[in-house]
Amino acid sequence: MIKSLEMWNYQLHNHTLLEFCPRVNVIIGVSGVGKSCAIRSLETVYTNKPLGLKRRSTFAKPGDPMKIKVVTDDPHTVVLQRDGKDTSYTVDKGKPLRKFGAAVPEEVPEALNIGDLNIQKQHALHYLMVSGPAEITRTINELTGLEALDPALNFTNHRITLCKTGIRTNKTALLAKRIELKSYKALPRLEKLIIKAESLQRRKEETEQTLVQVSADIVDLKRVDKQIAEFEKVDFARCATLLSNATALHKRIGELHQKHDIVLGDVNEAHYVEQQLDVAQKRYKKLKEQYAQMLLELGKCPTCHTKLRQAKIEKIVREL
Repeated sequence: MIKSLEMWNYQLHNHTLLEFCPRVNVIIGVSGVGKSCAIRSLETVYTNKPLGLKRRSTFAKPGDPMKIKVVTDDPHTVVLQRDGKDTSYTVDKGKPLRKFGAAVPEEVPEALNIGDLNIQKQHALHYLMVSGPAEITRTINELTGLEALDPALNFTNHRITLCKTGIRTNKTALLAKRIELKSYKALPRLEKLIIKAESLQRRKEETEQTLVQVSADIVDLKRVDKQIAEFEKVDFARCATLLSNATALHKRIGELHQKHDIVLGDVNEAHYVEQQLDVAQKRYKKLKEQYAQMLLELGKCPTCHTKLRQAKIEKIVREL
């Protein structure tokens, strides 16, 4: 329940505080004192309309903000303030709520818990007295929460209709399946025929494979017969001569292989001797160089230690 309403710079109100009593409150007064303005200020708080400063009083000084404060007995305090193009809500002294567009922050209706049903204006018709049955029913349903049953009832009726349609469709499909099932009575007999046909098919494939093998054997027999016929035409005496010549050639080849092995051994030995000779020559050359070096250094024969003249030493080195 609303406990108080306070307005600053709102239409006819420079600064006005209205305190309400429990249950029903009636605002009365002569024309032009701001009765409707007070009601509109409440609407402005929970609808944020109209936007901008269209509700700002004409006598407000430049820079003075328009502000409306509503206090409930819960207790909650909601403050709407418009200053220039900036509009903000404050709920229970919390942080200002901004950037919510033309809507109202969800914290505001939760704190106020009021709507059009809670306020009746001066020229409004008597509440539900002149309303039609449908309007009265809708209002009562809204107050008691029965309107929530309408979507559930509509959904239930829709599901019932769908189920009935599905049952009819299934019955039709079941009848069609029963008719189709009658055509399958011959299935056991057809199954036996299929098994017999599969057995005959296997026997046919085995017979075809046997025929293919027999055909291949016939071809092989014909080729053997042809080879036998050609073999019967061969001159066996000439073959015996050729065989004897081949045997002699084989023996001769064996002898040549033996000689080849002997020659190969001689060649390998000659290579070895050649290698040893090469090593000996290199050694002999090195010894001559060492002997010449010793002659030049000692000035006498390294073996008999006889002193030699320089000319003799140079002659011995050249002859080495």
